[in-house]
Amino acid sequence: KEACVNFFLPRLSCCHCVCTRGMKVSKVSAAGEELQLRGATLVLPLVTTGNVGQLAADLVLTTSDAQRIARLHSNAVEPCVCYGATEASPAAARAASALHTALELYRVSDDFVLVQQRSPYVEGRREAFVTEVADFCQSQGIARVILLASCEPIFKGDSLIARGGVRFADFGALSAIDHERLHAQGIPELEQSTSFEAFPTTGPALFSYFGPGSIVRHFVAAFAEKPIPCAVLMISCAEGDNSADAARMAEALSHTTNATLRSQEAGSWRAPAAWAFMYGDANDHLLV
Repeated sequence: KEACVNFFLPRLSCCHCVCTRGMKVSKVSAAGEELQLRGATLVLPLVTTGNVGQLAADLVLTTSDAQRIARLHSNAVEPCVCYGATEASPAAARAASALHTALELYRVSDDFVLVQQRSPYVEGRREAFVTEVADFCQSQGIARVILLASCEPIFKGDSLIARGGVRFADFGALSAIDHERLHAQGIPELEQSTSFEAFPTTGPALFSYFGPGSIVRHFVAAFAEKPIPCAVLMISCAEGDNSADAARMAEALSHTTNATLRSQEAGSWRAPAAWAFMYGDANDHLLV
């Protein structure tokens, strides 16, 4: 399984990092070159049910001309290392020599960057991670954040379960043109739920969308306090093969930006070769 090798490591400090409050940044670009993120849109996939956000980020990174510009280091995320994570062909994945880590920052275009998270939160440190990311975005001058998340159908209304697909919730990050693009693609706004109205909230009508323990709710509230406009792309799913949901999420994301996430030549979204080993080897048909 050469195309998909992951190693979980003990937590080590890094002495070649640029400190940004709680989060540390190791620049992959030339020495002395600034990240230059001021005014950019940052896309952040969240570790949620089915991890559709991470899969959608994989599709964007493999299909587009995205360039890795930094590694992010946080004690709130389990450390890991892998290689061949963004290569589309098995041969390229096997030949890849550059290591990938748990948190990496990619530039998709001049004003569009994406964070890929490849390992879960450390137990008890999830809210600390939310604070670190919000502080990082504020210190770097990020203009808006788009969160990619997925949830179990039980937490959403009947229409979301029946129709499937991506929904969006906008907290000041999307323009009228963005709304028009999403609606034109059949992507409606996320239905508000009355299930969470009894819970207090610090964000803009958060109780209407997300439960009190939702990582999405914590992120939206943290960005509202900065304040940094944000939006959420949400899809209902279950644990299992969510590659089709990831393609829907990546397609929805492409309608919130002017950046080219998928060229005409690329055609459909390209999955990284590592996906072939996501669920282990195929069953031997002689044994079933």
